[in-house]
Amino acid sequence: MKCRVCGDKASGFHYGVHACEGCKGFFRRTHRMKLVYKPCPYVKTEPCKINVATRNKCQYCRFQKCISVGMSHGASRFGRMPKEERLKILEEINQEADSASEEEKRRTLLREFTDNVHQAFKLVFRNGYKVRQDVKENTQPRPEVSQPMREMIDPGEIGATLAKITNHSVEQVARFAKAALPLFRALELGDQVTLLKFSAFEIVLVIASTRYTADGLWFPEDGVYIKKDVIMQTTMQEFYVSKINFFEKMSRMNLTERELALFCALIIVSPDREDLDARDDVEKYQEQVIDAMQQELSQNHPNTHLLLPHIIGRLVDLRQLVPEHIQYVKKYLQMSITPTGTMAEPSPLMREVFGLTT
Repeated sequence: MKCRVCGDKASGFHYGVHACEGCKGFFRRTHRMKLVYKPCPYVKTEPCKINVATRNKCQYCRFQKCISVGMSHGASRFGRMPKEERLKILEEINQEADSASEEEKRRTLLREFTDNVHQAFKLVFRNGYKVRQDVKENTQPRPEVSQPMREMIDPGEIGATLAKITNHSVEQVARFAKAALPLFRALELGDQVTLLKFSAFEIVLVIASTRYTADGLWFPEDGVYIKKDVIMQTTMQEFYVSKINFFEKMSRMNLTERELALFCALIIVSPDREDLDARDDVEKYQEQVIDAMQQELSQNHPNTHLLLPHIIGRLVDLRQLVPEHIQYVKKYLQMSITPTGTMAEPSPLMREVFGLTT
């Protein structure tokens, strides 16, 4: 028989349950000395798992486990146990083990899913520069500058640089979707195009938020940066204000890079996009992404219970920002695509997203 509390070999039937000497003594000391343990900070999100290796790490969760399995000072009993009762307890233990095994399997699959999405994110969106991230602090990823940076002040250069990076970022979204999401590759081509068409610029804005600091926007791969006050002095000030507000909201959420990668995946698998045929399949995949996000948030932000609603709020913000963004970029591209224009030729995907004529 195993200890109902930690799984170690039980020494007998103590305080109403099968328990090992360690957990028997722990429960006896707690009761006799009337000890009150400091509440575990993770008890509301993910209580500590009590086993032989961890039973001495969190006294609060260990005592709660003693109570939950039925230990009671008034249920002291010693000696042999009737066969029927022993078989009943064995069945309960096996059921608990099976349940715990299924839950651990689910969590493992979600971690593997997140690992894959994160790896694709790093390969596609780091774009030649390192993203600095302090996982312990759960801080927003920031560009790590490793070369001298030149400030851009000319409105024409600023517009051309942003348009060039936008063009490249849209193509990166397609690479990310195919690398990170197996279901995306399994969809019909029409549905793939639909999801990319509606999600591309939402993700571009999310990636742009990782370049934002209190000073402005940084582009280390090009060796340039734009100060916030310069951006706000351009003729498109009204357009930039809404984007800056979004960047600041993203920064305040302090998402880790893994959570940021899942956020981008969540944007792609939106079953409410127009002209989408396989809505049921996309909705199931959306649920998997949300489950993975919830697992990451509970692990990295145990004391921030409203973070997922805030993330959903950013999705709403993007739905409002993108139409404005597309209209501006569409106008800029149409003006720039001339025999004397200096802007790179848009990709077929960008033409599809912007609705540009050939």
